[in-house]
Amino acid sequence: MQGRGKLIALAALGVMVLTAMVVLAVELPLAALAAFLLVIALLMAFRFGVLATTTAACILLLGLSGALAIYVPVTEPLTQLGVLTLIALGFLGVFRVRVPMLVSIPTVAYVLIATAASVPALQRSLEFGLRGWFSLVTPVFAALAVASATRSGRKSGTRQRDLVFGTIVAVGLLNSFWALRQALGGMTFQEIRAAEEGESTFAVGDQIRLMGTFATNQDFGLFTACLAPALLVVGITATRYRRLLLVASGLIYLVVLLSLTRTALVASVAIGVLALLAWGRGPLVGRMVRVTAVIAVLVGLGVAVLSQLDNVRIQDALARASTLFDLTGDTSFVARWSQTLPRGFAAFNYNPWGSGAGAAGPVSGQFPTLAPFGALTTDNGYLLIGIQTGLFGVLAFVAMLLATAIWLARRPSIYARAGAAAVGALMVAMLLAGYWGLLAPISIVAAVVGVGIGDAFREQPATPVAENVTAGSAERRAVRRLLAQASH
Repeated sequence: MQGRGKLIALAALGVMVLTAMVVLAVELPLAALAAFLLVIALLMAFRFGVLATTTAACILLLGLSGALAIYVPVTEPLTQLGVLTLIALGFLGVFRVRVPMLVSIPTVAYVLIATAASVPALQRSLEFGLRGWFSLVTPVFAALAVASATRSGRKSGTRQRDLVFGTIVAVGLLNSFWALRQALGGMTFQEIRAAEEGESTFAVGDQIRLMGTFATNQDFGLFTACLAPALLVVGITATRYRRLLLVASGLIYLVVLLSLTRTALVASVAIGVLALLAWGRGPLVGRMVRVTAVIAVLVGLGVAVLSQLDNVRIQDALARASTLFDLTGDTSFVARWSQTLPRGFAAFNYNPWGSGAGAAGPVSGQFPTLAPFGALTTDNGYLLIGIQTGLFGVLAFVAMLLATAIWLARRPSIYARAGAAAVGALMVAMLLAGYWGLLAPISIVAAVVGVGIGDAFREQPATPVAENVTAGSAERRAVRRLLAQASH
């Protein structure tokens, strides 16, 4: 009777919601769409749990933040709601997530220093101080939120992990196809206007850098730079359908090339090569030979095929990538070294103990009259953190990233290794861009790390499985025989 009662109650609720949505669709289409999405979210909550569903919804909102702001401006506050929700869930999940002291000590130190650095900004303006604090700590709490939502034992909870990671992959694929449309078919008037109104450099010659479904090309560059090697790691070490992620990774690498963002290209390729060397199958020497051969063949075929296509965007992308071998005459590179970085180091030297949250990065651009140095761009993520939190803050920040990457890389979970690849790509990219303050993409990158942290807690099999053995076919056959004998 209890089961029948639940079915009757759900059916009645469904009829009421359907009726309300029909009425809304006639009068308020956007409200009808919101109601429909809410119903889907409620149904998913029954299957995957409230925490995992809420986290996935936040990731989806952040991943579509740019397109929503352009085409449905009324939804723009949802991006801020997604960030605030992840921070709140991160607070709630602090005591559910346990990591080694090697990771927790620098992480706690960094959050405390960032919080202390927010006090001067709060004294100037409440909104300025809060936004400055959010820009410093949101990725940490986003990772904690996802780790808490996906953390479980060996026999349960894989659905939550797959939901969140699947949402991240879906956002990556949607951005890739959207970016391909922008690259090959051209941007819409609304997208061009949004690029011109943004705070980042959007043009390379006559071409506009790709934005995907994010608000700026920098957002898109950060997201793709970290996601491409993360999916590559899962694809090369997983089995069955997860190997399809190799295709997704290849698609993202293609749009990174077409995006004209060299920082994303360098970071994604560098960490992708290291991932192939570290976690590919076979002995190390064999992996090095195979990786070198594969890269040479792919680059050669790619350049040969793409150079024959009569498309201005593709020709400009190849020319842009070739400038990496000679940057002395590149205008943006020269400007970074002669103007942007010296100004950033001067701001750091002015107060090595930190000038407060919001003193540099996107927040300083939003509040130039409140920021101590006005609108300040650093083109270096570590300098961005150092100007705001000081020497001890940037040291804790680097220690946090290094410790997290090393710990995740040593875990047997493929998702933990994917998280390590994402952190590695972020660390490389921040050498050339101040990416940490871009809340929408950095939160999704932190979600990849959070999935890795949550899966690192999953109870691993007591005996090695053949998938994890990479020393050669003879060793794998021996392990299979041992497992067969143990089962009998």
